[in-house]
Amino acid sequence: MRTKLFFVLAVVAIALVPTRMFAQSSSATASGSATIMVPITITKSVDLNFGSMSSGTVAGTCVLSTGAIRTQGGGVTLVSASPTATNAAFSVGGQGSATYAITLPSSLTVTYGANNMSIDTFTAKAASAASDGTTGTLAAGGTDTFVVGGTLHVDANQAAGTYTANFNVSVAYN
Repeated sequence: MRTKLFFVLAVVAIALVPTRMFAQSSSATASGSATIMVPITITKSVDLNFGSMSSGTVAGTCVLSTGAIRTQGGGVTLVSASPTATNAAFSVGGQGSATYAITLPSSLTVTYGANNMSIDTFTAKAASAASDGTTGTLAAGGTDTFVVGGTLHVDANQAAGTYTANFNVSVAYN
């Protein structure tokens, strides 16, 4: 009977001991940080110009590559008269060695009076990139440039004139 009483008292004593005496704990330290980057900027230096061309009796296109090379299609005939074709050109500034994304319009309507044509398939090429694309990398000093080309759609017997419109190009850090 004594053994039973001793056993019961032992169980009661253990039950009265706080359980946190037997719990384990561990901790670790972390640090918090934030990086403030130089604001990214974009400046236009040259406007997009498909140059001079004539339209025929069928619709056609004039494609201006990012290398400022024009190709004609359909009823379009390229003319070497002034103005000459130029890519739109932009300068980018910001955090050195950071990559950035270029956002181009999906399409643009250029007008002359009541007449219009469309531009689409915009392409870009950053000076820091090996090929066409919408990504560039700022140099260690925080600068880069890129050019823009596209495809101009010319209707059959398009009215003669200088067709214009503004379009937006934007950049953002990746």
